[in-house]
Amino acid sequence: MLFTEDSEWGEDDDQEFADAITAAEKIVLPSSATEPLIEVLIPTQPALSHPVLDIGDDGVVRRVPFALPGKAEVNSPKWIALGVEMVSRSGAGVSGLNDDPSGMGYIQFKNQSGWRSESFLDILSLVQQNDTKTLQESFKDSFVLIGVTARGRHDKIYVPSVG
Repeated sequence: MLFTEDSEWGEDDDQEFADAITAAEKIVLPSSATEPLIEVLIPTQPALSHPVLDIGDDGVVRRVPFALPGKAEVNSPKWIALGVEMVSRSGAGVSGLNDDPSGMGYIQFKNQSGWRSESFLDILSLVQQNDTKTLQESFKDSFVLIGVTARGRHDKIYVPSVG
């Protein structure tokens, strides 16, 4: 999910979101040179991360570029792969990124039995009920990816996964 447009509910809504991201400390928002974050969210991110995937000839994603160069003419920083930035920000450490001279890495789709998905409406219900205890227990020490999974979206990029 990219946050490239101001909230339709106004500046206060965007600022409240930015404040929540800053308070949480470990939230990674993807962006790119062609799809930058809205201005108020830029300071919430210590590094730039990209959601770019390498789509195979069969339409399935199995690799990701570890980094994309910034604009040389303005000496901008490079964009780090979203997953790499998430692991780095967690403090878990990242190694082996330069093993492949192409700068690409294979995505390891193993041990998915520990993966789970949650309904946005279920989470929203917990937020509306102010059930912070359940929310904290549910997501403690977890990587959380937010995105659309509705079948009606007719996604054109497929990622190998279970279920």
